[in-house]
Amino acid sequence: METINKTFELELEGTPVKGIITSLSDDELDGIKNLGSEEYSGAAFKALILTAPELGATYFENETPKVFVVGYKGKEGQLGSIENGEFKPFYSDDMVIRKISLNILEVLMLNDNTGHFKA
Repeated sequence: METINKTFELELEGTPVKGIITSLSDDELDGIKNLGSEEYSGAAFKALILTAPELGATYFENETPKVFVVGYKGKEGQLGSIENGEFKPFYSDDMVIRKISLNILEVLMLNDNTGHFKA
C-alpha cells in the first residue's frame, strides 16, 4: 500500500479551512471494529481538519480522531470520527461538512501521494 500524505486548504463562507490527509495503516484499520483492512485497505485515511469557530463546524471541535473512507456503504466518500473503537459517520445535511468531504475526495483523486493543494 502506498502512503498518502497530502495537505489542503480552502475557503468556506470567507473562512479558511486547512487539512491534513494521511494513510491509515492496515494495523490501524484493524483496530476500528466496523472497518476491516480487507474491505477498506487503501480507502481509509486520517483527516485532521482545522476550522474557525465562525463556521459552526462543531464536528471538529473535539479531539476524537477523524477518518475519511472512500466507498463506505456505497457512498463516494464519508467523513466521520472514531469513537469507542468504531467509525461513526457524520450523516449531516450540514453544507460545511459536505464541502469539506468533497474537497478531501478531490484531493485524494489528484495524482501524487504527497503535496499541498488549494481549492
